[in-house]
Amino acid sequence: GQVDVSAPKKVVAFDVGVIDSLDALGVKLAGMPIPSKISPPSLAASQKGAQDVGTLFDPNLEALSALQPDLIIVAARTATKHDQLQRLAPTIDLTLNNSNLYTQSLQRLSDLGQVFGKQKEAQAWASKLNRLRDETRAAAAGQGKVLAILVNGPKLSIYGKDSRIGWVEQTLGLQLIDKAKPVGANHGNPISFEFIAQADPDWIFVIDRAAVVTGQNLQAAQVVLDTPLVKNTKAGKSGRILYLSPNDIYINIGGPQALHNTLTQLRDAFKARPVR
Repeated sequence: GQVDVSAPKKVVAFDVGVIDSLDALGVKLAGMPIPSKISPPSLAASQKGAQDVGTLFDPNLEALSALQPDLIIVAARTATKHDQLQRLAPTIDLTLNNSNLYTQSLQRLSDLGQVFGKQKEAQAWASKLNRLRDETRAAAAGQGKVLAILVNGPKLSIYGKDSRIGWVEQTLGLQLIDKAKPVGANHGNPISFEFIAQADPDWIFVIDRAAVVTGQNLQAAQVVLDTPLVKNTKAGKSGRILYLSPNDIYINIGGPQALHNTLTQLRDAFKARPVR
């Protein structure tokens, strides 16, 4: 393939899913938020040449100014800083909406492949993920109703069809239990233990925010969910409470390496404990 000479050389990315995507394509970043408390250590290791340019919520403008990047990519948590960063260097916002995170992630990977002359790498990742998607979809058939919850210390919220895990319904055919969401709720829609008991799901997927958000001494999800209202559900009785890797679902939104981990975790769980 013809490598585009205008491909940006000095790139800064402020989103873990974007960093994951560029890393998967073999693009080396000039700057990223490190040492980031929240990105998977493997990404920081793979991108160890990158300069520290602040945090996802607080870009370090002086460091960026000194670095003079050709391109800054923001998304999700850093999207609100777009205009501020645009004054320093060309800045694009690659936030995914939650209509189907899986297909959007592959589209974003393909777009980045075009920009950086890494179409072959993007295609290889797409093939690998789609193979795994097909295996996981087959294992997901007949697995009943799934309740996905975010546990944030003592607070529980449901992650339904329009959340960052909604793609498991569209892409894998799983049946997600949903509940109408109040406007502007970013961390899902609050639910009670009674709601879980009434919904009586076949599977409960748990995303433990305490496991990844440091410095907020939150109680671990296992402790919070240790109650008869959860234990007596179909999922609780049959050992189908699955703690999804929060780094891969909650922090790393739409990164191909994260999707690969999540799909593998789901496939293996369904194979190990099928509902049928």
